[in-house]
Amino acid sequence: MLRLAICDNDVSFLNYLYYSLRKWVISVGLNIDILAFEDGDDLLYNIEENGHFQIVLIEIRLKKRDGLSLATQIVHKSSSTIIMFVSSHVYCHKRVYSVHPFYFFTKPVRYTELALIMKKTLKRLDIDNQVFYFYHKNHNYWLPINEIVYFFSDGRRVGVVSINKNYFFYDKLDAVNEVMQNKANKFIRIHKSYLVNMCYITVYQPDNVIMKGNESLPISRSKRSLIKNILHKERN
Repeated sequence: MLRLAICDNDVSFLNYLYYSLRKWVISVGLNIDILAFEDGDDLLYNIEENGHFQIVLIEIRLKKRDGLSLATQIVHKSSSTIIMFVSSHVYCHKRVYSVHPFYFFTKPVRYTELALIMKKTLKRLDIDNQVFYFYHKNHNYWLPINEIVYFFSDGRRVGVVSINKNYFFYDKLDAVNEVMQNKANKFIRIHKSYLVNMCYITVYQPDNVIMKGNESLPISRSKRSLIKNILHKERN
């Protein structure tokens, strides 16, 4: 499920934005979870507990926390999150652009403008091809593909090692491999228990690869020739 967050300490505007977004979601027939926050710390806590948001709209002038610093922390946790600012003032300060915002809404925000920008945002995300979805600890998660280091089989579960955090979910690695081959061609099955992102291979050896973080993973004997050819082609 797509996750969208809005953060503004003006409760009246926060409600307006929430229900405007709900109206747009219903009109386009998408399954999007919209969460509203009056406090930036609550937003960060939700990210830690429930996973990243694909889209975040932030008021720059928050009471307890600077909206720009909040946006910086969110982008640090997930560089693929789309940030949009909302404010009654026009900002030209370079700090605004340091987080590469997708759009800047000036209050009051008209529904027609909101709907148009959200449509463009979905095209920018290209969700299906850029993220991997899974169910973890009673929550639906999405994880940017470019942040996944490798998948591994763990009995009835599949483990995901990302650059920020590790997860487990119930599935088979064969099924995950099939999904990833349809999404991105940079994942290779080096072993029955490992599906790795080639971008994070730092050293190749005949019987193993060294991943980012200096972790060594085995290459199956039957796959050694194939893996050697794939990596040679990829890096030449």
